[in-house]
Amino acid sequence: MDFIGGTTVKNSTPIDLPEVVKVDKCNYLVIGTITHMGTANAGHNRAYLKSGSKWFLCEDPRLPIEKQPIDSSAE
Repeated sequence: MDFIGGTTVKNSTPIDLPEVVKVDKCNYLVIGTITHMGTANAGHNRAYLKSGSKWFLCEDPRLPIEKQPIDSSAE
């Protein structure tokens, strides 16, 4: 989220999710991420977990489904 002109605005800029993230001198394998669908005022968070080379959407009481960690407003 960004704060512009006294209002919270959702930053919808896509990012490239690397396989490995370096923090200080340590490398960490990326095994999960959280995305947000909706606006800055309302929406829904979604969790994705990686198993091997596959990503799985883990959401509320639903069973996980195989899905790349990309959300759009059409979903």
